Amino acid sequence: MIRQSMAVIGATSLVGHYLLPRAQQTGYRVLALSRYAHAVEPGMDWRVFDSSRNRLHEVLDRDVSTLVHLAPLPHFIALNSNLHETSIKRVVALGTTSVIMKNKSKHEFDRRLVADQLHAEENFIDYCASNNIEWTLLRPTMVYDGVRDKNIALMAGFMKRYGVFPLLSKTRGLRQPLHADDLADACMRVVENERTFSHTYNLGGGECLDFEAIARYIFRRLDKTPRFLRLPEGLLRLLLGIARIHPRWRSVSPSAIERLKQDMTIDYSQAANDFGFMPGMFRIVYPRN
Repeated sequence: MIRQSMAVIGATSLVGHYLLPRAQQTGYRVLALSRYAHAVEPGMDWRVFDSSRNRLHEVLDRDVSTLVHLAPLPHFIALNSNLHETSIKRVVALGTTSVIMKNKSKHEFDRRLVADQLHAEENFIDYCASNNIEWTLLRPTMVYDGVRDKNIALMAGFMKRYGVFPLLSKTRGLRQPLHADDLADACMRVVENERTFSHTYNLGGGECLDFEAIARYIFRRLDKTPRFLRLPEGLLRLLLGIARIHPRWRSVSPSAIERLKQDMTIDYSQAANDFGFMPGMFRIVYPRN
């Protein structure tokens, strides 16, 4: 049975890769919105949309009542001018637990990120409430799939190229990586769940691991023997500064080394209670050569 139509902004994103087929399987007619033209796929309606240049009502059909916003939350502000002119009555959007994890950072880069995200959250909630739009905000921890993300995939690429991975000596800061497919599942679970309306949920993966454990797992999935270069903090900072000259590593924050010493895990029990959120263990699947 075909349900209502759903628009997805950020359809080509990491989470979008997993959410689109889930939405179709659930019975939604999906309007996949991206900034660039996309190859036609059976059963998928791709449309070009750039919030900085297009008005949303110009690309949406009148029967679209649900919006899943997978683009960075600050981009939602650009929709304020005319979202109310559409038929959207339900929005699920993604934020980040960085507003919790980095709110006391000593680095200006992190403080600016937190300020921008908090402003975007406030804007998102206020706009939806003022326009009678039911909203749910999901704040995930480190989102990965090992192939397309900017964390685990970056580590794997380094290991494949050099056969070794640098680690900070004497660090045991924990992480709670959340697989993109688990986040896509969470999005679909809340869409029609009235219990989640007007709520913000922190989401993490089903396993807490330190960076060494994560790296060992990646090495094994690559069929490589784990080899580590254990470096003092000062040298690791220097190497990261050099690496960030390359565009591939530019997204790594200068404060990343400091955070290696901190636990960055969250409690997702409210999500488990309200919509049955059950993330899987840390997992990566690479094709065999």
